[in-house]
Amino acid sequence: MAADNRHIRILVVGREPPLREIYAILFNRAGYQAMPADIEGALLLLTTVKAHVLVIDHTLSKQQRHRFVHSAREVSSTVRILALHSAAKDCGADLVMDSRLGPDAILANVALLIPRRKPIWVWVDNVKSMLRFAAKAG
Repeated sequence: MAADNRHIRILVVGREPPLREIYAILFNRAGYQAMPADIEGALLLLTTVKAHVLVIDHTLSKQQRHRFVHSAREVSSTVRILALHSAAKDCGADLVMDSRLGPDAILANVALLIPRRKPIWVWVDNVKSMLRFAAKAG
């Protein structure tokens, strides 16, 4: 599975460099190409790297999240955004979760945002149901 993800680029954005690095390590070990970035550098990277997924950690303020998501959408209409903050529901991200659910939940949610050629099955513990997510072949 790790080799399957190698072409997927993830941009990790936050205000705390050590936390950004930890998330990047998590995604790299899962086989993704992950790059950490601060708020200022992230938009530039988004234009040059063409990330598939943008992960915003919980260190951004509510205003920073709103502004950043809006700006990211202007730069790239195709990037999928995961906000790792339980109170980020209205920031415009594609998916919001509480990072305290742990690394397995974070990786599962990132997988939900990635367009796939084949359907994938994901077990969601909090609702105890099996969900099928498929994307159109691009």
